[in-house]
Amino acid sequence: MKNMKKIIYIVLAVMMIVAALPGMGAEAASLRIKDKSYGYYNRKLKSNVATIEVNGLKKDQRITKGTVKSSNVSVGKVMGYTRRSYSSSTAAVDSKSKKSSTSSYSYIIRINVRAVGTTDITYEIDGTTYTTTLIINEYANPIEKMTITGLNSGNDLAANIDFSKGYGKVSYSSYAAKKVKFKITPITGWRVVRMAFENESTGYEYSKVNYSTTKKLKSISIGTVKATYDYNISATLVDDYGNSMKVQIKLAAPASTNIK
Repeated sequence: MKNMKKIIYIVLAVMMIVAALPGMGAEAASLRIKDKSYGYYNRKLKSNVATIEVNGLKKDQRITKGTVKSSNVSVGKVMGYTRRSYSSSTAAVDSKSKKSSTSSYSYIIRINVRAVGTTDITYEIDGTTYTTTLIINEYANPIEKMTITGLNSGNDLAANIDFSKGYGKVSYSSYAAKKVKFKITPITGWRVVRMAFENESTGYEYSKVNYSTTKKLKSISIGTVKATYDYNISATLVDDYGNSMKVQIKLAAPASTNIK
């Protein structure tokens, strides 16, 4: 019986030592590498940039200097990479709780996009080489339809604006339009996550945000539009791959010359 107790004590001691050791398997599994990443090539822009994210690194894990390379520089050339850190903490609120904090680390690799095509981006971490295939598609206007009630009889305005440059201008009649609503219908694969407008007459800015993949953000109410003022409208869209695009529209009074 005594020998049995000794064995039990030894087993318990070993279990306590193992529990105290760092969880190497769990830490290794936290490293998140994407097999594929997507970007766009816009021929009207002087510079096109795509990004690749590497998440879940430990504090002492870093990309080995000089190992980030592109297999096809005619499609994308590595510009550089940035290490980021995130931290969060929980305060102790009573005698039974303890203050705790956690940290996580990631990298953003920036690629100068030069053409439509595919290139493998390789990088080394802790002696292991990882590969993310970067697929570059031709830029396409992500907005299928855009309307502003009270303007142009509520007709579609998207076809009249070159969103590839990131901004556009819409002029409106000299009469005051009430209950004006700005509405966007994105193409398949894109969704609106933020809409905002700035009222020049009051200096007030209002925005709506919704990052949900199930509930769609479709419109934002602007209120009464006065013919002597400009209104700045913006919308941020994201696609199924995590790429984002922001468009800005100047709702310009008849005499405005801010954007041509």
